[in-house]
Amino acid sequence: MDWITYSLIVAVATAAASIIDKMVLSKWITKPSGSFFVFGVIEALSGVVALLVLGVPHLSPLPLIAALASGAAFAASSLCYFEAVKVEEVTRVVPIFSLAPLVVAVIAA
Repeated sequence: MDWITYSLIVAVATAAASIIDKMVLSKWITKPSGSFFVFGVIEALSGVVALLVLGVPHLSPLPLIAALASGAAFAASSLCYFEAVKVEEVTRVVPIFSLAPLVVAVIAA
């Protein structure tokens, strides 16, 4: 598969995840921090499985710090996303959330 196919799969998966997130936050886990914890546990378990299957990479200190910073930024964005989805319709949150590529382009420039 080429990168366009993968990108389209990501778009569909992200759309499905957004709808599921709203359903979970409005029906079962009403606190965004609860969703953050549950999804964090699931991500940690999938990360352990990936490490077992793919092997543990050797990282020197600088790439390790960069990976940890990326993880912390992702965690912060996830928590803010869950807060936004909790209080607003997902159809209004996702278009703003999807401005990330524009922000990346601005920062990269």
